[in-house]
Amino acid sequence: METDTIYNGLLVGQVLGAVILVTGLFQGGLTPVTIAGGVILFLAIMGVAAMAIAVDTDERASDGGIPRSGSSQRNR
Repeated sequence: METDTIYNGLLVGQVLGAVILVTGLFQGGLTPVTIAGGVILFLAIMGVAAMAIAVDTDERASDGGIPRSGSSQRNR
């Protein structure tokens, strides 16, 4: 799957989770539906974080890596 498609799906998950969470809190307090909305929101946020790490790792691998500052320059 393309990265943009995954990000868009995770964004929809965040919006859906937030709507369920807020609506559930205003309608009936802390109910199982409200908790489910919070879980959906949390998982979508964690998915975005995981995708950001994966994309960064892929970019570093394709660029040959980023050398650590001063690690190879100190011995010269």
